[in-house]
Amino acid sequence: MRLLSDKLLLTKYKGHILTARKTDNEIVEMNFEPEGSGTIVGNIYVGRVENVVKNINAAFVSYEKGKTAYLPLEDKVLHQGDLVVIQIVNEAIKTKPPKASMDFSLTGRYAVVTHGKPGLGISSKITDKRLREEFKAQFEAFTIEECGIVIRTNAADASIEEIKAELEVLMSKYEAIIKYAGTRSAHTLLHEEEKAYVTALRSINFNEISQIVTDDKTVFEEVAAYIKLYDKAVLDKIVYIDEEQSVLKLHGLESVIKQALSERVWLKCGGYLVIQPTEALTVIDVNSGKCVLKKKTLKETIKKVNLEACEMIAKQLRLRNLSGIIIVDFIDMEDENDREELLKTLKTYIETDPVKTLLIDMTKLNLVEITRQKIKKPVYEQLKDSGYAGN
Repeated sequence: MRLLSDKLLLTKYKGHILTARKTDNEIVEMNFEPEGSGTIVGNIYVGRVENVVKNINAAFVSYEKGKTAYLPLEDKVLHQGDLVVIQIVNEAIKTKPPKASMDFSLTGRYAVVTHGKPGLGISSKITDKRLREEFKAQFEAFTIEECGIVIRTNAADASIEEIKAELEVLMSKYEAIIKYAGTRSAHTLLHEEEKAYVTALRSINFNEISQIVTDDKTVFEEVAAYIKLYDKAVLDKIVYIDEEQSVLKLHGLESVIKQALSERVWLKCGGYLVIQPTEALTVIDVNSGKCVLKKKTLKETIKKVNLEACEMIAKQLRLRNLSGIIIVDFIDMEDENDREELLKTLKTYIETDPVKTLLIDMTKLNLVEITRQKIKKPVYEQLKDSGYAGN
């Protein structure tokens, strides 16, 4: 039986609450949330349509005074001045405004209530046919016109009673939003999402976590309060350590943050990556650097560097939360079989990312195209907002 090694680390860092995931003694994921003002992702507003741009089939909707979100219209028809209920689904990234949707959702630990997407959905990660049939029988009654239910992966470890109790809370919130939205003025906040370090707990399978560690008393109390709602047996996994010990120092977080903000990342073989985010995309350049393999040909050396780079690229995309279009310039390989092995290796590594990441193809110039779903800002932007640039 595999021993649990994953830890969730929470601490303060330069005016932010830092949430980090540690797997097999390595930091694999980080998120920085400004103290006192959380993310707007998940918030539901009464917005006002400020402008409709027909050639891109989208509208720009103000959700707060002076703040506007991009709303794809698809088959919707809106006009300037219309009031609409929107949910922020993506943060502003670089110069692009936040992205919004009129099909809002309310997320719990075990289920999601979805407006505009009726019917019952069950996580594809729940593969037990008997359990899927039981969920279908128990929860189809919760779906109503204009409103659907999605049963999340974590529901597999919960009782029917626990899932129903959460659904009743979510449905009550949903009905309140629908009831009051029509009577509220523009820029009204109808639903405020929980803090990022609390929402992170919703997607975690507590059975896969050995510890939740923090050196901040307030964070400790908020996390404990959330867990009490779902599984009191997990409370003993929450560990509070004195600030003098410091989560940052005990887990080497400052060096990981420095790496996540650095342009150059070294590989074990002596090669290195150069990672450069631009306005439109992120470019990753693979270099042989100091890699010299004894009794190996140049072809073998290049292959070694490229294959080792695949694993590091996948790690850095997740660690830095890079998204959108990523172009990777590997060292050129002439052998077609070597190129196929390279793409297969890279695909294997990036598919382990919990955020949807796809390998598109290799171009005629031997550049590899990757896309990664945009949800939150990359780490360098999260910290740049506070004036910190890694110096």
